[in-house]
This record gives sequence, structure tokens and C-alpha cells, in this order.
Amino acid sequence: MQQEAQRLSQILLTVRTPRAPGNSLFSWNIYYAPGNIDRVEAVTAAINYWYGGFIGYNKSNPRPSAFSQMVWRATKAMGVGVATDGDRTVVAMNYWPKGNILYKEGKFTERFKYYNENVQVRSRR
Repeated sequence: MQQEAQRLSQILLTVRTPRAPGNSLFSWNIYYAPGNIDRVEAVTAAINYWYGGFIGYNKSNPRPSAFSQMVWRATKAMGVGVATDGDRTVVAMNYWPKGNILYKEGKFTERFKYYNENVQVRSRR
């Protein structure tokens, strides 16, 4: 899983359109940063950016996002890859099993039940 995330980050570095393979076994988040950034700094920036999606999260109308994937309860494993060409840095994070979906086992469940079971966000006071 780690190797696949590293491979994905290197592939995405060579293309200008951020897309992960559609047939992947994993769900994923992608982050681009300008310049040649230290690996730890790049991953930290990516996590902060993805988690920042909490602000726009609407529990009554959930939509897949980088934030919801990060906190997806059913996730069992993650792998991270970082690649740079000196001009930009790409962070790719894989999640297994696939999450961040409104469907389970190919069947439409009660629209938000499955999603809300996996993304448990408390209201801010």
C-alpha cells in the first residue's frame, strides 16, 4: 500500500491533471505544493489542508471530500507517498478499504446512514 502511494505520487508528478487510477483498490487524497518541500513538511501541509475541509462539512447533506476520507471510520490502513521534481511536490495518500462513499457493496443504502456511520462529526458550539 505504501509502495502504491509512492508510485501514484510519482505518476501524478509527471501529469498536469490530478487523477488517480479509476480501478484502484484504494480511496485516495492528493495534494500539490509548489517547490521542493521536505517530505515531513509536505505531508503535514497536506493533512492540514485536507482536514481544513471540516469547516465546510454538512452532516445533513454529506459529500465525499478529502476531509471525510481522512476521518472515515472503516479505514483499516493508509499509505503515503511523496514525490518532487524541484518545481512542485505531490503527496498521495491511499486508504483501505475504499471509503468516502454513499454506497455499500454496490447497493444504495439509506442515503446518508452508511456515510454518517463512517464520518462522525460533532457540532461545534
